[in-house]
Amino acid sequence: MIDLTLPWPCSVNHYWVRTHHGGMMISAAGRAFRDSVILIVRKLEGKDWKIIGEPRRLGPIMVQIKAYPPDRRRRDLDNICKGILDALQHAGCYDDDSQIDMLMVERGPMIKGGKIHVFISDYARKGGGKRFVPAAERRWKTICPCCGKAVEAERGIPKKHVLQLQGGGKK
Repeated sequence: MIDLTLPWPCSVNHYWVRTHHGGMMISAAGRAFRDSVILIVRKLEGKDWKIIGEPRRLGPIMVQIKAYPPDRRRRDLDNICKGILDALQHAGCYDDDSQIDMLMVERGPMIKGGKIHVFISDYARKGGGKRFVPAAERRWKTICPCCGKAVEAERGIPKKHVLQLQGGGKK
């Protein structure tokens, strides 16, 4: 579970710019936002939770965003999502934004300067997607750093692989 407070991002309309060759690239404002998100994630690493070095999530995730706009101008909430999701991926919060199976965006009250509150958690459905499964009932798989195979999170990494990682087992 990841809980972050981020600065207000630029709109997707200003996140991407055309190159003189006709391609697209992230604008200076987009790169600045992405770099600030990476710094925020790295500062929080090791305090309440750890992102870098955490076993990769193989399953789907849920992202909840609450946007507190900096002023009273009319804004489309969907225009801020892409920049936020792209920055979170680059910061290492998840492998790929294709993992997002539920995305919820809510507008909060105006706050001077604006801010974004992001909550990321694992997401699973039982019975072919018919009902939401609480976290306590989920069975997730993680990647064993020794062999690269998926193992059930509850069972953890096999003991023989832990010994190999510590340098005490057969290789």
